[in-house]
Amino acid sequence: MATYVKKKCGWTVRIRLSGRPEVTEGGFRTKQEAKDWAVERESAMRQSPKMKGLGPHHTTLAEALTDYVKAVTCKQKGCPQVLTKVNKYRVAAGLLPLKAVKKTGGRVFGKDADGKLAAEQQKVENVLFDIVEEEPTELFKAARQKAFADRKQRIEQQGRAAQKHRTVMAGMNVADISPHHFEDLFSLMSKDGYAANTQRQEVAILSGMFSHAMRVWKWRLEENPALAIDWPTGAGRERVMSADESMRIAAEMTKLRNTKFKSFVVFSIETAMRKGESTTTACWCDVDWERRVLNLPDSKGGKRPVPLSPVAIEVLQEMGPGEPTEKIFGLTDGQVNSAWKRLCADAKVSNLTIHDLRHTSATFYAKLFHGDIFMLQLVTGHKSLAMLRRYVNRQVDEVVDVMGSMSAPSLGHRMKMATDTSGADGKTESQPENSSLKPQFEVINLMAAKARRARQQHGDAEPELEPKLAES
Repeated sequence: MATYVKKKCGWTVRIRLSGRPEVTEGGFRTKQEAKDWAVERESAMRQSPKMKGLGPHHTTLAEALTDYVKAVTCKQKGCPQVLTKVNKYRVAAGLLPLKAVKKTGGRVFGKDADGKLAAEQQKVENVLFDIVEEEPTELFKAARQKAFADRKQRIEQQGRAAQKHRTVMAGMNVADISPHHFEDLFSLMSKDGYAANTQRQEVAILSGMFSHAMRVWKWRLEENPALAIDWPTGAGRERVMSADESMRIAAEMTKLRNTKFKSFVVFSIETAMRKGESTTTACWCDVDWERRVLNLPDSKGGKRPVPLSPVAIEVLQEMGPGEPTEKIFGLTDGQVNSAWKRLCADAKVSNLTIHDLRHTSATFYAKLFHGDIFMLQLVTGHKSLAMLRRYVNRQVDEVVDVMGSMSAPSLGHRMKMATDTSGADGKTESQPENSSLKPQFEVINLMAAKARRARQQHGDAEPELEPKLAES
């Protein structure tokens, strides 16, 4: 609907349509001229797709993130992890935090005629979470929960400067957020000590919301402000367990009473499997003993076969086999994380996570396979070679050791020998033993002889070698 107001500069028209942004235009000489423009503009607005909700001019960032989570993130496996970042903006806006309750998804076993779970009737469902508000509760009263309370306090102290900026952004309308707001967010997160990868993960969620709003919700925004600036870059994690650390950890593992956890650690190193694949997905019915393969029906990149080494097979044989529908390890995330922290502390190994075992395994197999990346890709299950490269963490000391242990002389060594042992006439006292390299060193000797003759002709002055090399 259009309204008209006469001002000193002329007639001004304002158009308001449900689900579309308000449009205002002024400077018309007559009311009829304003009406003609309004009819044409209103017709064009009605024909354009209707926006979702109130649009970017009347929706705050915290509200938009909530809608995005309920429409998009609830269908993703990483929904609980995304909510930990989205909740920072909801809390900053005075809203209750959200939690994800798994409704469907993952592997589901059917039942046979006797009502028992049957491995033959399994299927993998698409994941779907219910997003509900988490009511405040009295937490951290028990003495055993003190560690969680201390950790919560440390996190709040660490991100204080960034959280103040989130409070500002969370209450802003989406249309008012500009690239400089993200630039300030990156700067303050760096000041608070957040790693570059953590910063990128948070802004990637916000960027996804902006892109979805423009593409699906038909919100009219000039650009995605998160993509208008450079994101922080940083080296990926390259922590690999050393041989000495592995022996110290193995010594402490002999003292553990939880045999399943000991088997889990060895199995993780031998297979390079992700923690969730081993603890949550893998069941005994997935093991193909004849082919020595573990067929995962569902993983981060979809179903995939995992080749099993002789040691991995031995670990499985010592543990089972159990019931077909039974999980192989039956460990929770909390059990694995707490047991691993205690094990590393007892072994006096610092800054080594469970996921670093996957890096360690990938690096070992890269060396074992002599750089065959396609065989290595079957072990790790990575879809792209770029991601696979991040998991192979070779060290410069290894390169130095290989260089020092070369059995055949290097090309540079032979060149040095050729120039050191040649007489004034350019003849070489020793020739390379490898006949396949003789043509190369004949050229090198000829180059050296020409250089000496040039020095004799020009005295101490250094001749221009490039033309001489070209002639040779």
